[in-house]
Amino acid sequence: MGSQNYRIFVIFSFIFYSICYSQGKKAPFLLDFSLLNLKITSSEIVDKVGDFNSGTRSANSEKDRIVLVTMTGNVTKPYLISLQTDDFTAILETDNFTIKRHSIALYFPNLWTISSDENTAGLYATAKPITGPISLKVAFSLPKGINKFTIAFPSIIKQNALLPEDSTSIDLNGSNEVRIKNPNDFSVKVKLRSGDKGKVINVPAMETKSVNAPNGNYDIYFEYSTDPEGLYQGDSFSLNNNGIEIQIVKVVNGNYGIRKIK
Repeated sequence: MGSQNYRIFVIFSFIFYSICYSQGKKAPFLLDFSLLNLKITSSEIVDKVGDFNSGTRSANSEKDRIVLVTMTGNVTKPYLISLQTDDFTAILETDNFTIKRHSIALYFPNLWTISSDENTAGLYATAKPITGPISLKVAFSLPKGINKFTIAFPSIIKQNALLPEDSTSIDLNGSNEVRIKNPNDFSVKVKLRSGDKGKVINVPAMETKSVNAPNGNYDIYFEYSTDPEGLYQGDSFSLNNNGIEIQIVKVVNGNYGIRKIK
């Protein structure tokens, strides 16, 4: 029965592609997806994806949440485009393991394509050639607490994606000064975390930047421009109607520690 279903699917795909091909005035199918020139423009957390016509999908489990990534690009020549949900993969890397998750849904060009489960891919093919600017949304079911990951798509291009709490300030404002001094010849991106709130501070080389934060316990992370794939963590600290100054420099037996975690 499974093989019969497979043959039916292949025949249906062939017929569908043939119809698309004839309607598209012999426009070719896009085989090199780098020609889409896709770039990640935003990421957000949503409760579910889909609509009444296509069906909906929620996260795979209670330990997951749905992350919706918007990508834009430009097609310079007319092409018929065929996409499957499993064409897009989110890659999460830690010190101990790597997690790979295929997307569970696509929104392109104005239609949701949903995979019915973790082992089934949804398929969409354009009926007419597409040219010019394009936009698509890709949904992933990812473990809660993951804010940074890499997306790989058919052109074998990989791009980093950040959730909003990893790229903008979210409700982290107060009266305590957090001063970051960078005496190095490279720039540093500093990320403050307190619970589910965060703030990003970009500190150019040889400069000092300050932000104001409320009372609470904080974790702090650093990304160096000289090591863009690396991630460093500093000692956690607390604010209780006081300020703090952190100097980003390696000092033997210093009173503040910075260690590489990725």
